[in-house]
Amino acid sequence: MSVAEPVVRDKPRVAIALALAALILAITAAWQSADLFRLDLAFTAVETELSFWGRGNYQPGEATREHTARALDTLLARAPDQPDYLALAAYHSAWLAYEEDVPEIARSHALEAAQTQLLAQQRRPAYRQGWEKMVGYARRAGSAERAAALRDLARRRLDALQPG
Repeated sequence: MSVAEPVVRDKPRVAIALALAALILAITAAWQSADLFRLDLAFTAVETELSFWGRGNYQPGEATREHTARALDTLLARAPDQPDYLALAAYHSAWLAYEEDVPEIARSHALEAAQTQLLAQQRRPAYRQGWEKMVGYARRAGSAERAAALRDLARRRLDALQPG
């Protein structure tokens, strides 16, 4: 038995180990991709539903509102720092403020919208439209100190994004 013989026997084991590692890596990547795809589909469904709320004669029923809120909660639980999910949650709160008949509750929803939009903007500060939305949400929240501070912050950020 030569010294080279054990090395030759180990080559198939190394190849099998490498192939197994590559297979595990591929399965993990496929699983993560499928999970991300499911989240994107859920996001698109919620975004589409919310885009119709209040348009024309469409008013969502209570079951639709509850389902949408649960879907948003699920998205944020899975990816709490995702700016698109946060912006969608802010839009949802703004819609609740718009539809609310009790002024104090409406202001509370609007303030929640502004605060949630701020979280989204902190993750993508150069997104001008988000700052514009935040100004609107904070304006509807009334003249409370926190709402005024959020509105002023958003206006300053918009001014900073002005060209030249």
